[in-house]
Amino acid sequence: VATVLEELYAGRTEKVAVNLPQHYDMARLDAKAARAYLLAGRGAMAMYANREALNLAQRGLDCLNRSDEAHQHSALLLDLHLLRAEALLRDGHFVECMVAFRHAADLAIAFGVPEALAQAALGYDEPRWRCNLEDAYANTLLERALEHIGPDDSVQRVYLLAHLARGSQGSMPAQELISMLDEAVGMARRLGDPRALVESLRLRVSVDRTIRSRARP
Repeated sequence: VATVLEELYAGRTEKVAVNLPQHYDMARLDAKAARAYLLAGRGAMAMYANREALNLAQRGLDCLNRSDEAHQHSALLLDLHLLRAEALLRDGHFVECMVAFRHAADLAIAFGVPEALAQAALGYDEPRWRCNLEDAYANTLLERALEHIGPDDSVQRVYLLAHLARGSQGSMPAQELISMLDEAVGMARRLGDPRALVESLRLRVSVDRTIRSRARP
């Protein structure tokens, strides 16, 4: 049934993304089922159906795990773990999502996927600043992600720099923070990404204000 649906909706399988996973799952075509669950989960996330996305990601992982072929589908495995972690974050399960993002980061390092490592590091750091948590490993992960992603301009590098600067307030000299944020702001401008620019500028202004207030007699 899934094969027929894919043929009928060739090039627009997103229209039947909800139906495909179950048919592949029932046929024990585990890799195809896992990939279909991933696509359906991303669709659910786009509709803010976070718990549905979490369920679909887990079902995709279950398919790969029962097949004993997860090692042959490293990119798919990593994408499913990232989807699951993101769904946990958006649904407010902060402790669980940090565990999930850390596991995804370990996989990204093992598989050599710097973009996925950056995504995992940013996701891991999100609950820390939102909930004002003490977690030294977040900075370690951000630094590792920056090292792997390299010095070239990218939106992910902008966010990594901004997150690391935010997490380093109080432990890094003020001028180093300013330098890091100036790099992020300049990169966001070169890339022409408004969201990244706003994020880096907002933090740059906040850090500058904090420095000025501390310098007052």
